Amino acid sequence: MKKDCSYSQIAKRMEIDPRTVKKYAEKEDFSPEAKPKQTRISTVMVDSVKDILDKWILEDLKRKKKFRRTAKRMWEILKKDYQFKGSDRTVRNYVSKRKKELLNEADDAALPLESMPGSAQVDFGEAPFTYQGEEMVLPFLVLSYPYSNGFYFQVFPSQNKECFLEGLKRIFHHMGGVPKTIRFDNLSAAVKKILPNGERQLTEEFQNIVLHYGFKCEFCNPNSGNEKGHVEAMVKYIRNNFLLPGPHVMDLDELNKELWKLAEEDREREHYEKKTRISELFEEDREACLVLPAKEYQCVRYETQRPINMAMSR
Repeated sequence: MKKDCSYSQIAKRMEIDPRTVKKYAEKEDFSPEAKPKQTRISTVMVDSVKDILDKWILEDLKRKKKFRRTAKRMWEILKKDYQFKGSDRTVRNYVSKRKKELLNEADDAALPLESMPGSAQVDFGEAPFTYQGEEMVLPFLVLSYPYSNGFYFQVFPSQNKECFLEGLKRIFHHMGGVPKTIRFDNLSAAVKKILPNGERQLTEEFQNIVLHYGFKCEFCNPNSGNEKGHVEAMVKYIRNNFLLPGPHVMDLDELNKELWKLAEEDREREHYEKKTRISELFEEDREACLVLPAKEYQCVRYETQRPINMAMSR
């Protein structure tokens, strides 16, 4: 080959690396070369543990983000407990891809959101009682599951903020899980102000319980109770089947213990449309729920009072 320019000059003219120029200038055989056979060790290795990874990913999707295992942590556990020989990059790539697939499956599901397992609706109802010898109307909080047609309910002395939050907490802990999504109307215990574009300013106390248990809250449009039609139907069903005529009650705590049993016994009937026992469908709701946090939310209100001036009180 006649050389009238240096490699660096040619590289500069062609705007390529001088090492590339040198490689091809000195190359003698340009015959096609057989490509080396690529091994698929990494794919085979991840296939051996993908069932374990899928199980962990599904478990973590029920937890708050800060409590989920990272892909690196999954890889470390696989190495330690399952003698996994693959690389951390292999696990990271699989976990990232699988999470997207699972989230897309949930988004593309044919069922509407309110009929997905693990979603719920909440509302208050009222019924007559003879409480400690006095006739009165008391509220009861209902949390219903449209997918299974199951429900829970508890009676309270008031519809105030504390009773509302206490009712949610009781149901979560009795059931052993938290619905992924809960639909409410714009009750004052939860919503401080209705903002434009469907946004809500939440009360501080309700915001705290949402953050504590990690569920997503949805709200009906104003004057659109039909948007939570399932729980409204359950309010009527509960009143007609369990609370009429008005029961005689001395202790609300004792009554509420009995109400857990009534709700659970009611699930042994057939679903009106799916022709399967409600109790079986309810297990799907339970499986789809979020994991309870380590600590139970404390439904208390602290008030600061000014000390009494003893000199002035004399």
